[in-house]
Amino acid sequence: MTLLRRSVIFLSIGALLGVGVWGWQANIWRKIQVLWQWQRSPDDWHTFAIQAGQRCGNAPMRIPTDGLIVFGWGDSFRPGHRHTGFDIFGPGEQEGVVPVVAAYDGYLTREPTWRSAVILRHENVPGAPAPVIWTYYAHMASADGETSFIAPEFPPGTYNRFVKAGTLLGYQGRWSGNPRQPTGLHLHFSVVESTPAGGYANETVLENTNDPAPFLGVEKQSGIWICPTQQRETTQP
Repeated sequence: MTLLRRSVIFLSIGALLGVGVWGWQANIWRKIQVLWQWQRSPDDWHTFAIQAGQRCGNAPMRIPTDGLIVFGWGDSFRPGHRHTGFDIFGPGEQEGVVPVVAAYDGYLTREPTWRSAVILRHENVPGAPAPVIWTYYAHMASADGETSFIAPEFPPGTYNRFVKAGTLLGYQGRWSGNPRQPTGLHLHFSVVESTPAGGYANETVLENTNDPAPFLGVEKQSGIWICPTQQRETTQP
């Protein structure tokens, strides 16, 4: 291979990588702009916002919290990273106020070390890839991790507690796992597969999760996920 040809190949690869990185950065920047506008003026985005307990059309699951779905399943925050669920950002910035509810009837577990998360086991959900799936709810604690916003009915060490769809699980917080790097006010919601032994799979691995969109009945429009206006049906928990 000649030096000229080798140089052209390297330059082409570099250009493709550059376009990919630029596209990734532009996509993230657009989402950050949407999030900033939503937090600054939530009333301007009310037609795109979803509500806790709402059911979109004939979707099997209810919407788990109030807010705007800005980051979705499979999104990337950095090269090599894939997001495993929905990030639903509540209106405003006050912790412990925006409610989080169970998306479907199920059995709740809160491991002894979990300060901000619970997981629910569900059986025979319409459209599910297996007889048993789980839904995971996270970031329900204060920015410093000192205060949990999970409902007191579900203390650490709770296992197989039955809850109905719409049951209050807690409130949105900003706990990221690191008190020096709090996250924005939101709920992380994911649909997790079951292990062969019947437990929940590792939620941080994309292949162990499913896109929540079909379960919640939301559709992606202009970079965010909404409950289509013509199908909206607000229900009480």
